[in-house]
Amino acid sequence: MMRMNPTIGALLMLGLLAAGCGGPQGAAPATDHLKNSASSVTKGVTEGTNRAVSTVVPPAARHHARRALEAVGRTTKGRIHGSAKPAAVTRRGAHPPTQVIAFFATGSTTRGPSAGLSALASHPRSVSALSPLFYTLRADGSLVSHVDPKVVAFARSHHIPLIPLVNNAGGTAAPLMNGPARTRALTAIEDVVMKNGYAGVNVDFQLLPNSARVGLNQFVDDLSTALRPKGKSITVDVIPGAQTRGAHAAYDEYTLARYSDGLVLMTYDHHSDSSPPGPVAPITWVRDAVVHALQAGVPANKILLGVNTYGYTWNTTTHSATTTPMKATAALPKHFVPAAQEATAHYTNRAGHHVVWVPDRKSLRAKLALVRRYHLKGIAIWKVGDETRGFWVELDRLNGTRPAPAAPAKSAAGRPATTVAVKGRQAGQTVKHGTSSALNAMRGGAGVLTRAGPTGPAPHNPGSARGGVGMKGHHTHGKAT
Repeated sequence: MMRMNPTIGALLMLGLLAAGCGGPQGAAPATDHLKNSASSVTKGVTEGTNRAVSTVVPPAARHHARRALEAVGRTTKGRIHGSAKPAAVTRRGAHPPTQVIAFFATGSTTRGPSAGLSALASHPRSVSALSPLFYTLRADGSLVSHVDPKVVAFARSHHIPLIPLVNNAGGTAAPLMNGPARTRALTAIEDVVMKNGYAGVNVDFQLLPNSARVGLNQFVDDLSTALRPKGKSITVDVIPGAQTRGAHAAYDEYTLARYSDGLVLMTYDHHSDSSPPGPVAPITWVRDAVVHALQAGVPANKILLGVNTYGYTWNTTTHSATTTPMKATAALPKHFVPAAQEATAHYTNRAGHHVVWVPDRKSLRAKLALVRRYHLKGIAIWKVGDETRGFWVELDRLNGTRPAPAAPAKSAAGRPATTVAVKGRQAGQTVKHGTSSALNAMRGGAGVLTRAGPTGPAPHNPGSARGGVGMKGHHTHGKAT
């Protein structure tokens, strides 16, 4: 066999690589088995533990990595603002609709378990799926059910797919590391999904030790093997910025994305009730989490960006903090901080000096700009029931949806009531309730609010800001149920 000249061979190889990387603009995204990232292409290997390494990168994978690099380059050239324009439409047509998962914490409201769904009833087409916290996994692999029939009936009547959330009781890792417990857990989850006709399941395992990394990968792999061939989806919640130690260590983003239909990046609680006052989800920190996931090899079309509908109120006098829903601050004068893309406020009452950081509709707008810029799968909202009316306005614009028409109210005689009178009365009740609730929460039951101003005193809280530690349903990570 004739031996090729080394120089000619090198040129031919470069030409082949260039042809592979220079695919059409509208090329299809890489398939599940073509996992890669900017780092995997440039270095020839993928980072992280517990995943196979391939030195041969197919053309489709190279195309995906190139798109990720281009997106990173465009974003890092300047600061992201909520007014960022959407990415250009590809040659093959419009982008696919952005997926929106709406989490819901059963029993999280004082007015009944389904009270938080009232706003969603007017915007059912704005969400792709409802993910209520319906199940908790025990250490022995058995499931504790929190299913609310009213929530199930609501989803069915509004034709919203149900993808229940399953969390791990107290942060237990036993079902991930114990054979019999894992088998029992997998069987139990598969049974409830299939018997209840759910569209899939959301895995929300938190507070895991470092040693649970391999077990979590295997658990998601086994669950996907059981459910995905049956047309059910698997999404996994991860604390972004996987590390080798701490609360992030159990999340191998690359492998979990490979075995699932999507990762929910819990991009909230950069500041929390255990840290000094500060933005809960500053936009640059959120962007960095997206970039990290892309560089770890997670395809953009498998990333769901976590969106918080809550903030925190810090009492800097008593060095304490409480979770604060967006709607609870609707009547509070706030100052929007462009660098963080969040709103803040200061006030003083008899309980002391308070600092509030909370998202608003501009915060959502900025995060949706990230979704478009990086071509992400969509967003995941924690949680419906805490948002404001403006939040839904921004969400409706996302995929061009419209609020559902309200059914006319019935009078005592059974005839439709006057539309204007009914709407006016309902609007008045809503505003009155929201305003009084917000003022009562801020006043602490005493006195009129007084502005301390953004330069008011703010004693340092000994805690430190962190990138999200905790668990839905355990009053950590800002997600108390």
